[in-house]
Formats: sequence, structure tokens, C-alpha cells
Amino acid sequence: MLPSLLAAQGLSEEEYQKNITIMQKRPFVEARRFELSLGAASNLNPGMYYHWGPSAQAWWHFNNEWFAGVEYTQWFSQETSLRHELEDDFELLTDRAELAYQGLARVGWVPIMGKASLFGGGPVYFDLFVAGGGGVTGTRISKAAPTVNLGLGSRMFIGSALALVFEVADSAYMEEFLASTSPVHNFKATLGLSIFFPFSVEGRYGK
Repeated sequence: MLPSLLAAQGLSEEEYQKNITIMQKRPFVEARRFELSLGAASNLNPGMYYHWGPSAQAWWHFNNEWFAGVEYTQWFSQETSLRHELEDDFELLTDRAELAYQGLARVGWVPIMGKASLFGGGPVYFDLFVAGGGGVTGTRISKAAPTVNLGLGSRMFIGSALALVFEVADSAYMEEFLASTSPVHNFKATLGLSIFFPFSVEGRYGK
């Protein structure tokens, strides 16, 4: 039946096949969905203090590549051995610049989405994203220091509504120390679990 239809339209089988477009269903759809992520954060460049604490992110995905939202981290601290050595052994006065909190508004972009096979099992879908923005950082010295932020992260998708999220980000702000005002970089690693709303999305296809 197909050859007769092609002959009626004056097309060869090769010409007909060139006009066929195959649309592959996207394994995980982020477009027009709300993402809530809860996790734990740790400071990667401790000086006088170790910092860690809970972190929460809320994102709206405009499409499968672009998203925007807000982030909040509550910091807890513990003195490092370096601070004890400077004050106890050398009798030097150090600034108490512990981190207290951080609030950010951010925009993200997903340049890569792929899949990998882990431990010989089925494919695991993931994305790589870049996110940046600005906000405020609170410390023992500065209550709300203006902050700029840039990070690189990845999501590993579980089913149609969950994802494991890992991100490393740098937040820069100015701190007013006793001797001078200096720039500070807070490198942070965050590991969390995201849930997407609505839970399932049907009938959406991607490239």
C-alpha cells in the first residue's frame, strides 16, 4: 500500500524517509514545574571556623533549560584549631566572623542533560547546571553584607518527581574586620533532595 501512495504523490521511498521526524520522549521534564530542594551545606574553606547547616531552595522552571528562584542557608559554626593556636599560643586577637545565614535570589541554566549507567544497572538521567545571583550574608560582624554568588551543580533524577542535587558555589562579600574591610569568599558544597510539582507530567516531549 505504501509504494502505491508514494507513486501517487510522486515521491521515492528515500525522499519519503527524509521527511520522517522521530520525537524522543524526554525522560524527565522540568519545564513549567516547581522544584523544592532541602539539604545540608558545608563550608569548604574554613579559616577560624568550621561552618555547616541546613539549606533550602525553591525554583520555578520556565522551560527545560532556564529556572529561577531563592535559596536560604542557616549556618552553625565551631572554632578550628588554628584560632586556638593564634589566641592561646601566640596571644593574637582574631576577628569573630562566624557565618550566621545567607539568603540569595538566583537564576540557573541547564546546558547539558544526559544519562549514565551505574553499577551495571539501567540508565540514570542527570543534568548539569550553572546558577548565580545575589543576596545578603549575615555574620557576627556584618548583619547583611551584599553578596554575589556563582555555582555549578548537577541533578540525578529518580522517577518522575524526585532528584538528588549536588552543588558547589562561591559567595563573595565584603567583611569589616578590625584592621580593614576585605573581600571574603565562602565556598559551599550542598547535597540535597528535590521534589517536583506536579508529581507527574504527561505528553511533553523534548529535543
